[in-house]
Amino acid sequence: MLIARLICSEPACAAAYDATAASLAELETLACDCGCGLWVRRVAEAPGPGERPVALELLVVA
Repeated sequence: MLIARLICSEPACAAAYDATAASLAELETLACDCGCGLWVRRVAEAPGPGERPVALELLVVA
């Protein structure tokens, strides 16, 4: 199970979401309320009992 922070791909929209999914492919199917796609900003594997989450942060490089 993954825990993700998603942001809208439309620069004029400031929407951000937290979501859980079984895979990255499942996260890719989500859409913003404005109708645009979502970018994965941060993703972590959901921790099991007594474990700490391991996170990967994705940075946009222009």
